[in-house]
Amino acid sequence: MPHIEIFRETALYQKPNRNLNIQFQMSTQNLSINTVIYAFSLRMKLDYHSIIDSELFLTDTIQLPSFPTSQIQTTARLTVDQSVPFQSREKFRIIDRRRQDVEHYQIHSVLRRISESPISWKMERKSSILLSAPSPPPTLSLSIFLSISEMEFTYRTGFWELMKWFWIQYFAVFYIIDYLFTSITSYLFRNHVFYVNDVVR
Repeated sequence: MPHIEIFRETALYQKPNRNLNIQFQMSTQNLSINTVIYAFSLRMKLDYHSIIDSELFLTDTIQLPSFPTSQIQTTARLTVDQSVPFQSREKFRIIDRRRQDVEHYQIHSVLRRISESPISWKMERKSSILLSAPSPPPTLSLSIFLSISEMEFTYRTGFWELMKWFWIQYFAVFYIIDYLFTSITSYLFRNHVFYVNDVVR
């Protein structure tokens, strides 16, 4: 019983609160399939605080039932799994298109690099529906509907950015303390809270 590996570059990452629909169809004529492994390339760019350009892969493994299956429908929420903070400028690539060796493009090598990457796509609240067919169909369709909600990222602050925010916070704290001290001392002396005797020599 063979398994099918889908390896394809597809849509781009969209802005938050959007939906992404991925459609793929493969020929299964004269094949008996029990496992489908897919990897779709999605590109993500960030330009706030850190400048990140990454090409990440959305992967999953689906076990097919014993009865003929004509379509797989998957619905999930797309999120990210980040293991280390971003630097100020970074670029992540799972596939190096300058490589000529076959090993670099094989699915097990790609999956290994995905697991070692500091950031990867993740599907949450995933549900899959497998549509049966009365007889073995000539094609198998894969439909993935992803809801892209707001995502949170962590990054490591650079030295100059740290100094900039340090001085802003320092000035804000100093201004508050100075205002309170001036107000309190002005109130004390204006209302003669302290009794002072004049000493004449």
